[in-house]
Amino acid sequence: MVANGLERRRRRLAAEGYDTAVIDIITHSETELRKQSRYSHTQEMYRKWCHDSGLDPYIANPSNVLNFLAWGHSTKRWRSSTIAAYRAQILALFDDKTSFDNNDTFSQFFKILRANEPDTSAEVDLDLSPIITHLRSFPSNDDMSPEQLTQKLCWPLGMCAFLRPSDIERIDLDNCRVDEEFISLHIVRPKETSAGVHKSKSIILRAHSLDRQLCPVQTFKDYINRLAFTKISVPHPTMSSLRYNPLIRHIKSPEL
Repeated sequence: MVANGLERRRRRLAAEGYDTAVIDIITHSETELRKQSRYSHTQEMYRKWCHDSGLDPYIANPSNVLNFLAWGHSTKRWRSSTIAAYRAQILALFDDKTSFDNNDTFSQFFKILRANEPDTSAEVDLDLSPIITHLRSFPSNDDMSPEQLTQKLCWPLGMCAFLRPSDIERIDLDNCRVDEEFISLHIVRPKETSAGVHKSKSIILRAHSLDRQLCPVQTFKDYINRLAFTKISVPHPTMSSLRYNPLIRHIKSPEL
């Protein structure tokens, strides 16, 4: 389905007069291929629904899209957040989205859907003492197992620096800075975008002078000395042409 969608887009671009070089740049990027892979399931659902309803899924008709999303809301109990995601994935089928942008009913539908959905959020009182007790039960950084040292490093990176697992995976040691009182972590091509661009970002994590046992800076240094002392080069998880020296080493992988 991904290949069919890209081929259809190539034909549309060619029909509009774009050269092969332009078409290749637009359709052959790793980002575009991953996006098409993520979108393919939803787009196939929409195509099947249109086929069953006697409609052409490739005509940019706001009423068709709204009818499909309303059908999913009523029969499959899709939440407004799911419907918003599906809307974006379906609209990716169309090069010209003017009919959607200029349709008041189309925009109003989503506003009302969000407004009518009950707020299920609630304050959560998190008790971190079990994980802290667990980390304190580990031996010293020099004596604990590689698995334990990895856990002890990744937990404060997530909790103190608010890093996703994908952020931690993309920390590039070649561009990190290590000081006595802090570490500056460089995350290459993170998951989030700014104006559609995956901009690298830096995060500063300071030492805990009053609690050296759980100090993230000390754990970082000990992790480097024990597990990440060898410089390696691996492809970025979302752009294979971009290589970097990762912080986290996969203990069971010979390459890392």
